[in-house]
Amino acid sequence: MRQPNNKKYYNNLRSVLRYKEECRSYFQELDELNRLQKKANWNLFLKIPLLYLLRFFLYLPVNTLRLLKTASDRFYLLKLNNEVEVLKDEIKIIDKINGQNY
Repeated sequence: MRQPNNKKYYNNLRSVLRYKEECRSYFQELDELNRLQKKANWNLFLKIPLLYLLRFFLYLPVNTLRLLKTASDRFYLLKLNNEVEVLKDEIKIIDKINGQNY
């Protein structure tokens, strides 16, 4: 931890926290959208299985890359959750040391 009484450091932490929370919100929405798309794909498979399977095998390389991208996004979401918690803890420590909010 740097100098806890440094107002500039405290303000920078708060702005970074806001940015990380916005990113986290974006990736949470992206994860929810991916879940809804999987549900829609499953419904499409139930309606026209033969055409769906043909398209699935045709786009297998693209689907594989999309799966890797989804895994990367989920990892990044976990990372952002961890970073937000660490930043909040750091801000709480500074607030506790200074006994005031900037």
